[in-house]
Amino acid sequence: MSTASNNLELGMGVALAVALHNIPEGLAVAGPVYAATGSRSKAVLWAGLSGMAEILGGVLAWLILGSLVSPLVMGANHGCRRRDYGGAVGR
Repeated sequence: MSTASNNLELGMGVALAVALHNIPEGLAVAGPVYAATGSRSKAVLWAGLSGMAEILGGVLAWLILGSLVSPLVMGANHGCRRRDYGGAVGR
């Protein structure tokens, strides 16, 4: 089960955090493109394309891997987080 299906409020918070982390990523792409070309439209285009790559990659992974691998990936991710945070996650 996903976070959003278990706890909608927490799922929305996670979705908001993921969306907000894309702002500095977009600036990191748009800044150099604008500096190199002087074109705001090209800077916005490339920043948008870099953001869409994350969404497209997620959708493709979900379509290809589906529910077969998802529990294994989530379990591995949870195990890594428990190790990284000294076992504090999931208590």
